[in-house]
Amino acid sequence: MADGGGSADWLPIYDRVEAMLSKSQAEAEAEALAADRARLEAADRVHRESREAVRMLQRTVEELQATAREKDVEMDRLREEAADAKKKLQEVRQADVSRRGRWEAAYLDLLLGANQRLTELRDGDLEDSRTCAGTPNPKEVGSCSRLSQNMVDHIGSDLRTELRKLKQAYETLSSNKDQEVSELVAEKDSVSKQLSRMHQDYANKKVEAALATEAALKLQQSVDELKVLAQKKDDEIARLQAEAVGAKMNLRETHSLVKEKDDETPRHKIRQPVSVLRPIKDSNETHKKSRSDDPAVSGKSRNNVGKDGQDETSQKRRRVSSTSDRQHTVRQHYGSTSAPSFATSLAKLIVADQQSKLDQRLPGHSGRGRGRGRLVGRRRSCDQAEIGGQIEVQEEEKQQPEEEQSHQRAVAQPCEQLPSMSAAAAAGLIKLKEVKQQPS
Repeated sequence: MADGGGSADWLPIYDRVEAMLSKSQAEAEAEALAADRARLEAADRVHRESREAVRMLQRTVEELQATAREKDVEMDRLREEAADAKKKLQEVRQADVSRRGRWEAAYLDLLLGANQRLTELRDGDLEDSRTCAGTPNPKEVGSCSRLSQNMVDHIGSDLRTELRKLKQAYETLSSNKDQEVSELVAEKDSVSKQLSRMHQDYANKKVEAALATEAALKLQQSVDELKVLAQKKDDEIARLQAEAVGAKMNLRETHSLVKEKDDETPRHKIRQPVSVLRPIKDSNETHKKSRSDDPAVSGKSRNNVGKDGQDETSQKRRRVSSTSDRQHTVRQHYGSTSAPSFATSLAKLIVADQQSKLDQRLPGHSGRGRGRGRLVGRRRSCDQAEIGGQIEVQEEEKQQPEEEQSHQRAVAQPCEQLPSMSAAAAAGLIKLKEVKQQPS
């Protein structure tokens, strides 16, 4: 019976420790879930930032591609302008060549015409000289020669004047054409420089576009890796949530077991003091028989009859003080400031009643050592009963609702005042119970 009572006392402690361990495990799982959530939030933030960076790079690549297309259009336009300028230059050169040919042909024609006219004039002079030679008048011959000479001089001066004008016009035209050709050559050089610059810019833009594309591919790869990591984290979270649900179910089962144990504990509260005191009662009866058989002990007991009243009163006072001290020690050890329940107070009253009956049955206190041993045994049994009662009361008060606790406190308040009585009041109560039991 004593072993069964001890195991019943330790069952609530074991259940309480198991509940604390399950609670700590649930808290650890909650902390792990919170840490995983923080890591997932960081990964999600990095994922969003990478997406924004990819979008910005895509916009930059699109802008570079648009700029490259514009540059291509500009290069095509410049190429067309250069081709037009080349065509114009060729046309101008061809026109210049044709014009020069025409001027040279005209000059040759002019020279040939002048030679023909000179020959014609010579022929006319010869005919005139013949006619003059045929005439006998010398005056007419002189006048004819002077007339022919004047005509030749006049025609020669006209030809020289016309040639001079033609030379001036040719020089002016050639200078203008040379200026136009130089302007076209300068324009061609500037266009070629712009074209080479555009080629260089286009090559640089191509390199930048290739680098941007490579960076975008790397970012896309990192985004894919982050997606895989996020999927793994989601799976881990689902697994941890399933484990948390299992832990909650285990915790509920543990609470149900604790409630069942709490329902069983009130029956052990009343049985425990009786089961603890039965071995003490048997040992006291055995010791009493041995003392009655021993003549030396019986002589000593007669000598100590006069001291029984004082010893009994002092022992009662020590029991009351030890009971209050044990209550204070149990409260300090378990950190509970609540008073014991009605069952605990009833158990204490039963223990005090049994102790008073044992004191009345004993013929005398023959030895202080043996009396102290019995008192220590009684104190240990009372300590066990009080500790079991305190732990069970704490477990019941934690699991009961507030209304039931308030009702229980209101019912147990008269009984809870018994342990807080003074030593004199407790001794008076025990003395009153002894007086009531004496007639029986």
